Amino acid sequence: MHYIMFPKLHLYFNIDPVAVTIGNLDIYWYGIIIAVAVTVGYFLAMRIIEHFGYTKDDVSNVLMISTIVGVVCARMYYVVFNFDMFRDNLLDILNLRTGGLAIYGGIIGAVVSVYIYCVHKKYNFLNFIDVLIPYLALGQSIGRWGNFANQEAFGVNTDMPWGMSGDLINKEITKLMAKGVNITKDLVHPTFLYESIINIIIFIILCKVRKNKKFDGSVLCLYMILYGIARFFIEGLRIDSLMFLGFRVSKVLSFLLVVIFSFVFFHEKRKQILNKSGE
Repeated sequence: MHYIMFPKLHLYFNIDPVAVTIGNLDIYWYGIIIAVAVTVGYFLAMRIIEHFGYTKDDVSNVLMISTIVGVVCARMYYVVFNFDMFRDNLLDILNLRTGGLAIYGGIIGAVVSVYIYCVHKKYNFLNFIDVLIPYLALGQSIGRWGNFANQEAFGVNTDMPWGMSGDLINKEITKLMAKGVNITKDLVHPTFLYESIINIIIFIILCKVRKNKKFDGSVLCLYMILYGIARFFIEGLRIDSLMFLGFRVSKVLSFLLVVIFSFVFFHEKRKQILNKSGE
């Protein structure tokens, strides 16, 4: 059993990352929470999919394909930018039970798999993904609580009332201090919580925009812009960022996504205005 605490809020938890052991198999809270996130998104999508002209089979097929591809890509993204952890034991790459999934890798894998599915079905990709992308934000919001159970994805030290600590966090901080990282065993930012809250807000915004969207791809663009902005700032607080050539990979990618999809979004809006003025 491990402890997690928010002392200024007088909140204390005893949570073992392992939810249950069946024989020699440990089932982690991380995996259970990810499964809950996928299930919630699935049932919500099933309720509305026919309203947008698609079938429930489409939801089932896309969920199965994008989940598998997304998890594989999320793991490979993490491994590529954190290869030193696996260099001496490559089989650890296959061990997903203790975490180590990079959300941007999962997003890329999921979007590409949906695109391939739409090409196969001869669907309008941008319209189809606009229907489903809000549930990705919702899934991220729920899934971040797997980081809570694992005591990972935390940030730098903070004096804020919601600062957190935990024995596994302190263990990781000890390793970081040995590497010369500027951090102490005081309270840290619960960055997993920030992202969870922001993704709920993004989910609500996307659902509202989806009802009255002005062009195909607008919901996808807004997701990339809003999540990119949020992740850019949250990544600046993280202490466990994936690095490449001295840069925070997710921060750079967030910036690029915001720029690219902002350009696309406002370009399409401008086209609409010009079309209306020419009518």
